[in-house]
Amino acid sequence: MPKICLLLLWILCSCGPVGPLSLHLMALFPPGPEKGPLTKALRKAVSDADSSLFERDVSLQATSFFNTSSPEVLLKELCENLKGQRPPPTALISFVKPPVSFYVAMIGAHTRIPVIGVTNGYEDVNAMVSALFIFVDMLVGRCL
Repeated sequence: MPKICLLLLWILCSCGPVGPLSLHLMALFPPGPEKGPLTKALRKAVSDADSSLFERDVSLQATSFFNTSSPEVLLKELCENLKGQRPPPTALISFVKPPVSFYVAMIGAHTRIPVIGVTNGYEDVNAMVSALFIFVDMLVGRCL
């Protein structure tokens, strides 16, 4: 996961900042007992990237968001969470599986926030609803 976060940061910063730049990433994780280790890995990746890759005029912030079991509740909670985020997220990183990943893509398209989905074996190419939506298949290392 840290490599994915660093790849995203490189993509977002490849043009170089003109002035002070604040990057806010929101990571959406599936439900389960892995909440602690996933949040810790995200914090470590952000801390490492923030301290070593960027100049002082670039700040990096990450927010973890854990999916509930119901897609309806996910939509409501994610939309409410996005409304309250200041600064708004620069990108959503989604680790949830289909069909929930489709809802995340719809929210990203509606809010014009790029969504990068990370999965093992994503097959539903028809679920791509926006040009701002990319899925990285970790098994074969390809972008769909």
